[in-house]
Amino acid sequence: MNELVNNTRGYYGHRERQRDRILMTAEQLFIRDGIDNVSIADIADAVGMTRATIYRYFANRVEIAWALQRRYTENLIDSMPSDATNERLPGVTRLRATLQGFCDYYFQYPERALYFTQFDRMHTTQEDNVQLQELKRNDAQIINDPVSQLIVIGMRDGSLRANLDPHKTSTTIYTIIWGLERRLGVSAATFEVEYKQNQRTIYEETCQIIVQGLITR
Repeated sequence: MNELVNNTRGYYGHRERQRDRILMTAEQLFIRDGIDNVSIADIADAVGMTRATIYRYFANRVEIAWALQRRYTENLIDSMPSDATNERLPGVTRLRATLQGFCDYYFQYPERALYFTQFDRMHTTQEDNVQLQELKRNDAQIINDPVSQLIVIGMRDGSLRANLDPHKTSTTIYTIIWGLERRLGVSAATFEVEYKQNQRTIYEETCQIIVQGLITR
């Protein structure tokens, strides 16, 4: 019985390691060359596998791209500071903690912004086919909208303005944050020289400006 359990664990452990190797290699190629310019053959050559092996894990490069997107987002949610999920705190405090979590995660994994620059380009040009719709549905089931939920909480407890539209406001916040991250990511080597400002300082200032615009006066 123990031998069967060990064999099963070994099999699934091997598959997980193989999957991780594919994702890590594909991520590097996607960032360097663009998702549309990378083929399964390119990934197979770079990772040292056959195309047939890659296809055991992913149907095509779009599925790989969405798997990377999902992994990044799940890791971001898992890395949120405790204050972001502390139900005893007011919504505005939790929102500040969430935005700080976004900032900390960005500077821990700055390559994420470079990847999402490529992902956005693929996502906005990809044909709206059956597979893409299924991938979107799967993501919707896994990843909710914590910012919108915190806005609702803040409106209820009075720490955020009562006239906010949670969905519209959260969409605006994400647009600002994602735009900032893409900007910082692509100009990492020149930003501080050009603007004489530290990147983290600018990120944190952006978060403060966002919150200031939402709080009850």
